[in-house]
Amino acid sequence: MCAGATSVVGAVQDKLTSEQRGDLFANVKNIVTAKITAADAITSALAK
Repeated sequence: MCAGATSVVGAVQDKLTSEQRGDLFANVKNIVTAKITAADAITSALAK
């Protein structure tokens, strides 16, 4: 899977503030149940 990789990047969530990360993870259930889209969850987190 990584045979052609030229670099490794850490998880994007590590770049978020704790407030943003909390908002994003709180919305995972809403994404799974189709109450919001993943894009909307990201937008919500970045607005914090």
